[in-house]
Amino acid sequence: MNEQVPMDSPELNTRIIERGKELYELLEGEKPSLFQRSRWVGRIMDWLLRHEELRTGVFRFVDVFPSLATSSMLVDHLHDLGSSDSLQSSLRWVLRHASRGGWLTRFALAKTVRYTMRKLGEQFMVGENAREAVRTLARIRQEGCTFSVDILGESVLSGAEAEAYRRLYIDLVEVLSRAGSEWPPLGVPEKTNDLDWGSHPKFSISLKPTSLYSQARPVDFDNSVEAVVMRIRPVYEKVLESGGSLCIDMESYQHKDLSLEVFKRLRAGYPDRSHLAVAIQAYLPDTDNDLRQLLDWSEKQGLPVSIRLVKGAYWDHEVMRARQNGWDIPVYMNKSETDAAFERNALRVLSHPTSYLACASHNIRSIAAVMETARSLGVPDSRYEFQMLYGMAEPIQRVLARITGRVRLYCPCGQIVPGMAYLV
Repeated sequence: MNEQVPMDSPELNTRIIERGKELYELLEGEKPSLFQRSRWVGRIMDWLLRHEELRTGVFRFVDVFPSLATSSMLVDHLHDLGSSDSLQSSLRWVLRHASRGGWLTRFALAKTVRYTMRKLGEQFMVGENAREAVRTLARIRQEGCTFSVDILGESVLSGAEAEAYRRLYIDLVEVLSRAGSEWPPLGVPEKTNDLDWGSHPKFSISLKPTSLYSQARPVDFDNSVEAVVMRIRPVYEKVLESGGSLCIDMESYQHKDLSLEVFKRLRAGYPDRSHLAVAIQAYLPDTDNDLRQLLDWSEKQGLPVSIRLVKGAYWDHEVMRARQNGWDIPVYMNKSETDAAFERNALRVLSHPTSYLACASHNIRSIAAVMETARSLGVPDSRYEFQMLYGMAEPIQRVLARITGRVRLYCPCGQIVPGMAYLV
């Protein structure tokens, strides 16, 4: 690999800043549907973004919400939020006094909250099953973006549960294959083939290894890897048969090495099929070495690799678990360190001549850095794309789709209420 442009280059940094300013200018006047203050959902999210205490309390409530079976249980949990000064005084009064009201008051408040929670979940999830999801996915493609669907869930507890997830994925692939046959390819002025951007399948799924195997254990590494590969292989072969692509999603730190090894085994097992990706988390200090080793492996094996570079979604879990067990904390403690690692590892992937980068970030600086680094290295557009979460950063999605034409939305699918707790 030849890292031709150091990230600390003043010239490159100047171009990144200028590109970021251009992107911000393009965002002027854009407002995502979720954050319009005239809508109640937008106001809820606005509160959460501005007030850390309230955000923490609400996220805890969301986490237990699926288990609150009665109106009294729900209202009692809400009562704790009533002491937050971040809430409007009228809402504080409602929450504080609802627990002392009669059954009708509790019922009305509980019904309102459940409706709100469901609508909030629908903002971030494309459907509760594959057939519901297809309608949303068709709209996403009409708006110029492609997608990767993730069935919510990980770390199943039994073989029966793992088999249920496998059947869900097989059903998802079959539904997407049928729908995809009717979708025109994106980003191709003249239809030379049936691939998006001339080179990518029209549908992709994301899969967490532990969702298909209940006994994955780091202490039994080799057997766990073999078992996971055995269970993923039929799903992957179904994806290939149906003309799709697969991404091995990264999970918590304890399963990092397993996920990387599963990816290598699958990639080597199907050397002529390159539509397989793996997620890499920038917030892990380990990632510098892991990515270097993966790209070296790719070069030695003569196998191009696709990297979905993310910041990381398990920060709170990793910090809490490490502190409880007296372990070294496996993640960067400062956001600036994660942002710098993201740019550093994006450079590493872009500098590797046979690697493909999926820049999975909503951060304008990170996006601008990938765009300008690719430009400095002379990397063609066909070697990278931008990915974002469905329902978030909608103005950036629209701007990037317009100026790059290469945006993929990460689309969770599953039961709305349990899914909300999972997404938190």
